[in-house]
Amino acid sequence: MLLEVKRLSKTFGGVHAAQDCSFSVDTHEIVGLIGPNGAGKSTLINLVSGFESASQGVVLFDGVDVTRKPAHRRSSLGLLRTFQMARIWDRLTLLENLLVAASTPHRELIWRQFLTVSRVRRAEQEDRVRAREVLAEFDLLSMKDMLAGQLSGGQRRLLEFARILMARPRLVLLDEPSASLSPVMSDRIGDGVKGLSRAGIAVLLIEHDLRLVEATCTRILCMAGGKLIAEGSMEELRDNELVVRAYLGATAAALRPQ
Repeated sequence: MLLEVKRLSKTFGGVHAAQDCSFSVDTHEIVGLIGPNGAGKSTLINLVSGFESASQGVVLFDGVDVTRKPAHRRSSLGLLRTFQMARIWDRLTLLENLLVAASTPHRELIWRQFLTVSRVRRAEQEDRVRAREVLAEFDLLSMKDMLAGQLSGGQRRLLEFARILMARPRLVLLDEPSASLSPVMSDRIGDGVKGLSRAGIAVLLIEHDLRLVEATCTRILCMAGGKLIAEGSMEELRDNELVVRAYLGATAAALRPQ
């Protein structure tokens, strides 16, 4: 199992933002994490990715206990996360954004120690070829020399996906990638999620667009009140009384097939 989370909890001044959360994500798997606002989803992925420290519990990544490791150490092992607002380099071109994503500190150290200048240049050229291929996969190649700050919200998300592919993580935690996007662009984001999986990257998808979750995820976790309350397919969750109660009100309709 690539990611194993065991009884993970976080308490803020006596309030349980996450409580006894246990789940797993296997290699190449796309797992959804859903729940109403305030359910604790963002807190949970902050704990898994190392952006917050856990009050108790264990996070294992490929068998390694990373519970006390900071975010950058987990990232170096191949565990990445995105945020609700796409984080890209606005003053760099799209191509430069991808080249930065490919040039990890660990890799740069290897180059300096073991590679000749000619081999470094050859590797850099290979990165440029791959960057163009990845941009083409997300229909961004024609804009490769455009500054990233000029992109629309949906295009910024696609560029973020492209950066993920260039970084070659083993698992990525996607935090509401379709937020504020049109249905058409949301579908494109779904294609991007599947593309990550095809590239061998496991995905934990945190998302309010349940149509997108159902279309992309092989398994879905539901969270409410800081706890994981159910797991299964969307069809199974629709018949789960705890899940239906969590979505009572205007959002409950989202659980029904469209």
